[in-house]
Order: sequence, then structure tokens, then C-alpha cells
Amino acid sequence: MTRRANEVDALFLRATSSERRAAGKHMQRARDEYRGNKRKLDETDERLQRHIRTEWATPLHDIDVLRLEAEIIGALFHSAHGKKLAEGRTKSLASALIAIHARACLTASEIVCLARSGHSQGAFARLRTLSELSAFSSFILRHGEETARRFCDYGAIEVLRREKAARADGHSGMTEEAFAELEKTRVDLVARYGQSFVKDYGWASHAFGGVQVRLTTILGSLNASGNVSPVFRDASMWVHSSTVGVFTNIQMLRGNVQFITGPNDERLGIILHGTSVALLFTSVNLLPFAPKDKDLRARGMSLFRLAESARESATLADEEWLRRRPDYRKIPSGE
Repeated sequence: MTRRANEVDALFLRATSSERRAAGKHMQRARDEYRGNKRKLDETDERLQRHIRTEWATPLHDIDVLRLEAEIIGALFHSAHGKKLAEGRTKSLASALIAIHARACLTASEIVCLARSGHSQGAFARLRTLSELSAFSSFILRHGEETARRFCDYGAIEVLRREKAARADGHSGMTEEAFAELEKTRVDLVARYGQSFVKDYGWASHAFGGVQVRLTTILGSLNASGNVSPVFRDASMWVHSSTVGVFTNIQMLRGNVQFITGPNDERLGIILHGTSVALLFTSVNLLPFAPKDKDLRARGMSLFRLAESARESATLADEEWLRRRPDYRKIPSGE
């Protein structure tokens, strides 16, 4: 990244005085054009957001209710059982699942915020993160305290990896003493868990016999087919700048090829459907730790019904979205 920035800097340093004057005029013209069109741009955004508030009102409302109930479950669970669990035999398991659930609630909030503003592709990208959190929660719950302890300890490996990368670029975010302490922690963790622990997703490697693990390995192990879910695959297109992701940003509408460059409500139903499922799982995965808490169990059952309602309303809204666009189709790569 630093080398690329230096190349860009060099490009401008080589510019002639006339080129710099022309660039200054264009910059001022761009500012003037923005001021002249700001009202029109604001009106366009407002029309889209009014459309989203109207056409997607029911699924967005259902997701909001679901999010609130999920946050309440997390807060009640932590206040009523967090301290006791932190002192018990499954303290790492409870700690990991509580932290994952909190992050899932935050991510779901980000998805809804992006959906309401018409940034459906950005919401889809955040859905990938939420899907990962849901999968990690289920995977850790399935494999128990040992996996949870490794998950919690793995943070030191990630921090050390980032610090080494920063130092390679000539930057440093910590003192030499802190860096040395992290190196010592790494040595201790390798002695405890084995060399595979320092690899990507090393916290999960012991569940697969100590082999190197990829994210898709973890996700696939949770499905009967052994494959990642279609929602995760689709969401990944909006995270990475792959060929598929780039060409998926083109659609055929009313007989014309259109590039999606701004807010839109494309397939929000799929995004809200996936959000409800992932948030449900990360929430109910807390309940096995409080089997005698009747209020939490009742809220868990309520959450299941709320998620079902959100999925149904999202599916119906998505079907209606497609019905109003009979000529809608994506342009496949290379067409």
C-alpha cells in the first residue's frame, strides 16, 4: 500500500505547471457542480428512502423487533449469569459466545442502517460478517470449552501478526516491551496448542485433527452437505473485488445495461432474511447455559417466532420486488 501511494505521489510530482493549473480548475468546477446539484441529489436520496420505508416497511419493522429482543436476551443473560459462568468450568465458552453475540447485534444494526439508506450491496457485505459470527458461535458451542479457550487465546496471535505487518511497512503501534511480551505469549501458546495454532483460524484446527483450517472448512462442517451456505457465497461477492463481484455490479433493466453506482434496494429481502437467521442462532446459542431461567427460555421461543415472521415478510417483499421488475436480470461475467 505504501509503495502504491508513493507511485501516485510521483505521478503528481512529475506534473507540469499547466497540468496543475488545469487540475485546480477541474477541482473548483467539481465543487461548483456539487453545490449546484446538491438539492437534486438530496431529493433523489429522499425519494429512494421513502420508497424503502414504504415497500420494505414490514420486513424492516420485523427485523427491528428481532434485533431489540436479541439485545435484551444478551443483556439479561450477561447480567444474570455472566459472573457465575465466568467462574465456572465453561468460562471460556460463555465468554466467547457472549462476545460473539454482542458483535452480532452490532453487525445486524449496521446491516439495517445500510439497508434503510439504500446501500443494499454494503448490507450484503456486512451479512457475510454476521454469517461468520453465527457460524463461529455454533461451531464453538458444538466443540465445547477447549475450542472456546483456543478462540479466546487466539487474539494474541492476531495482534502480533498485525504488529509484524505494520513494522514491515515501517510503522509500529506498540512499545518494544509490549512486542516482546506478545512474542513470549506466542511461544507459550505454541507449546500449549501446537504449531498449527499460529496459522489462519488455528484456534479451530484441533477440531479437524490439527490440520491447517480455512474459513470454508469451519463453515462447511456445520452443513450436512459440507459446503458453505448460498447466502455466504453471495455475500462474499460484495466483500472482495473479484471478477464475479465486479460484474455482479451490472444489471439489465428496461433493456439497458446499467452500472450500480449509488443507493438502491436491490434484493433487500435476501439480506434481511439472512440477517434474521444469523441473529437468531447467535442468540439462542446462549440459552443452554441457563436451562432453568424461564424468562430467557420464553424470550428464546419468542425470538424464534419473531425470526420466522421476519423471514416470511422478507421473502414476500423480495418476491414482490421481482414481480415489479419482470425484465430484471444480472449480467453474467463476460457478457
